Amino acid sequence: MQLQKSLTNSENERRVVVERLEASQQTLAELRRINQQLTDQTQRLQTDLANSEVQRSGLESQLRLASWPPESAGSKDEELMHQLQTSQRERSELRGKVESLSDKVDT
Repeated sequence: MQLQKSLTNSENERRVVVERLEASQQTLAELRRINQQLTDQTQRLQTDLANSEVQRSGLESQLRLASWPPESAGSKDEELMHQLQTSQRERSELRGKVESLSDKVDT
C-alpha cells in the first residue's frame, strides 16, 4: 500500500514536471520567435535609418548646390554692377577732361 502510494505520488510529480517542461518549452519557443521578430524589425529599422541618412546627405548636397549659385551670382552681379558704375564714372570724368582740353585748344 505504501509502495502504491509512493508510485502514485511519483507519477503525479512526474506529470507535473512534464507539464512544466512542456510549458517552459512552449514559452521558450515563443520567446525565440519574438526575439527573431525583434531582430528582423531592428535590422529593417537600421536599413531604413541608413537609407534616410543617405537621402538626408543627398538633400543637403542639393540644398548647398541650389543655394550656392544665387549667393555667388548675387555677389557677382553686385561686383559687375560696381565695375559698371566705376567705368561709367571714369568715362564721365574722361569726357569732362576731353571737353576741358577741347575748350583750351579752341581758345
